[in-house]
Amino acid sequence: MSSDLSGEITAIATAVLAAFAIVTAVVAYMAFRRQTEEVAILQQQMKEQQEVFAREARERHRAQASRVFISLESPEERSARFNVANTSEQPVYDAEIRWRYKTARYPQIKHTQLGTILPGDRPAIETQPSPEAERVRPDPDDDFTVLIFRDAAGVMWTRRLGGDLRELGTTGLDQENLNEE
Repeated sequence: MSSDLSGEITAIATAVLAAFAIVTAVVAYMAFRRQTEEVAILQQQMKEQQEVFAREARERHRAQASRVFISLESPEERSARFNVANTSEQPVYDAEIRWRYKTARYPQIKHTQLGTILPGDRPAIETQPSPEAERVRPDPDDDFTVLIFRDAAGVMWTRRLGGDLRELGTTGLDQENLNEE
């Protein structure tokens, strides 16, 4: 009888151990699934956070450029003055005004280098008469007139007289981009 009892105890112990092994496997599987779901949620949150950071960086990046302006005053037929204003809190660099005398026999493209414009600066540039143009001043309706500048982050921008702002990128002045202006 003692051998039968020891065999039964061994069988019961084996069955209990097998049941605990199955329960442990089920619990481990459930924990693994929950952990997988949590990792997926964390990855999604990280992706969304990166998108928010990228959007905020673009907005901050564009914020400086959006506070640089150009206007044209033409008080007389033979004179004109470009007014540039940097109302941002950082300087802009490599500023340049490009315009053309559209009424000349051959349209003449003019460039005026402004260089660095500090915050709060408002340089005014007087235009010089063109001997070949019927009108000696830039045309305020000419969509070619553009202010080109580099912001503090190193990105090149264009601002038209009408207020349109366009990013050119960080690679410098690409002639193809400027020709589209």
